[in-house]
Amino acid sequence: MLPKEKNTILFVDDDIESLRLYKRKFGSYYVVRTADSGMAALDILSDEWVDVIISDLHMPGMDGLLLLEKAREVNPSMLRVIITAYDDYEWIVDGLNRGIINHTFKKPLEACFR
Repeated sequence: MLPKEKNTILFVDDDIESLRLYKRKFGSYYVVRTADSGMAALDILSDEWVDVIISDLHMPGMDGLLLLEKAREVNPSMLRVIITAYDDYEWIVDGLNRGIINHTFKKPLEACFR
């Protein structure tokens, strides 16, 4: 039996340095795609299969919650994760209750890499 191909993770963040870090840290284990906006992420989702989408909550143009809601429409089985540096409990609880997000992490994610 052939080994399973790597899963694809799409990281969405308006902070380019964070996207570079995620690609460096996860690129050996997963196919890593990055987008610096919600619209760019939706373009990727329309063309490619993504197993996991991890999005910053606060971004200009389209916030992460709206992005993940649209991502769920494209692929309901995709794992949807929000990351945020803020105490956005109301947004997160709303997203969890409505089934928009599956999990959340607190920024900076760099703390997870130590």
